[in-house]
Amino acid sequence: MKSPVHQIIHLLQTSLSNLGYQPSAEIIEQLGLFVFTAMEGHRRRFHTVKHVLEVCEGMNNLQTLAVLFHDVVYYQIDKGFPTYAAELLLPFIDNSQPNYMLALKADAPTHEAFDLCLAVFGFQRGQQLVAFNGQNEFLSALVAGLLLHKLLKVKDLVAIFACIEATIPFRKADTQHQTCYDKLTVRLQTINNDLGKVWQAEQTTEMVKQAVAVANNDVRNFASADVGVFLDGTWTLLPETYAELAQGGLYTTASYRNALARMEGFFHILKAENIFHQYQNTPQQADFQQLLVRATENLRVSRLYLGTKLLTIAIVEAAALLTGGDAPLSFFLGDVRNPEQVDRAEDFLPPLSQKALQNTDKDETVYKLLEFGRTSPTNFDLQNSPLTSYLYQELGTTLALEFLQQVKLFFDNKISAMDLLQQQNPIIRQVIVAILEACANITDTRKEKLKALATSLK
Repeated sequence: MKSPVHQIIHLLQTSLSNLGYQPSAEIIEQLGLFVFTAMEGHRRRFHTVKHVLEVCEGMNNLQTLAVLFHDVVYYQIDKGFPTYAAELLLPFIDNSQPNYMLALKADAPTHEAFDLCLAVFGFQRGQQLVAFNGQNEFLSALVAGLLLHKLLKVKDLVAIFACIEATIPFRKADTQHQTCYDKLTVRLQTINNDLGKVWQAEQTTEMVKQAVAVANNDVRNFASADVGVFLDGTWTLLPETYAELAQGGLYTTASYRNALARMEGFFHILKAENIFHQYQNTPQQADFQQLLVRATENLRVSRLYLGTKLLTIAIVEAAALLTGGDAPLSFFLGDVRNPEQVDRAEDFLPPLSQKALQNTDKDETVYKLLEFGRTSPTNFDLQNSPLTSYLYQELGTTLALEFLQQVKLFFDNKISAMDLLQQQNPIIRQVIVAILEACANITDTRKEKLKALATSLK
């Protein structure tokens, strides 16, 4: 098997050749090396070459070219433009604003690729680029256009822009029931008219259909038949989105909780019909329904999985605040990087109660994920969740969700750390005490305080 960089170069060469273009080997190499280096930035965890190669599977030649470039710019994660991209983008982009804010220059020069990219995305000179409203997709498309416009026909360049625009995620129809793809169709029709109709009218529909296919393939992990695989993607995104998690055992309980809470909250508002899209029977109805069904189930399981993990981290965070302040999570639970070589809090949990062993009020999929782990390991967290598995087996789903409401009040500073730990339900209190006593066996400097706190709750 070829190495990733050579797979990218091969896909570029094959796709361009099949479309009738014959750039030199030197140009192909330069394009391939650019994509590879952009996607392998040290802050990337999910949006990497691996992701791009996976999304390329099953794509046609134009779609493949679009996919190869669709994530080359991820401004917030990379903390800037990828190597060699700044000189391409800065004539058009104002990056002088604070907090990594970007805008299109009002006096940006006229350039075929830039003007076409603006038209496909529906953007205008002088406007702000919003991080989660097409900023990175636009910049990635613009880079592709600036690199490819001398090689490609206008129609093919527009089709690539359309595919990349379609990957702006999680968009819903407007109040007039117009989808983002309906609006893309209108923009493409306008572009074609302005260009003097360089492609047949029916080809606009085909452009949008292939763009929808790219968009759905880009988020296909949401419809994984194995929720563990879907959660693998989530756990890869976490340290990419929340850079402090990438620091191994250094992140604090609050940092970890914040990342999980935001993801859990996002999954609560996310709907399958805003993840996957259909345009004029693409994909076909049966396939589309399967995507929606699987995504809905994966979101359901993931919400409960994340919710139960939040219960454990809330207990630890509350205990940290009451015994001396926040500290790295590994200080309370043990090192996540070498769990088999060091003491871990779960090593000191009491046996499951008889009631827990007989508890049928639990989701079997969630229990297995907690007990046996997600599909793949990460370098910032355990693959399984032994403390949370213990908690979930003792509480069951009903009590866990009841406790989660209190936990969210704690996160919102509506109840104190002590209020959270002083739960009235005796089963919840018993689990809290067990976790505090387990943590007391890990941290010598807070052992007595944690034990005293646990005793006060009995």
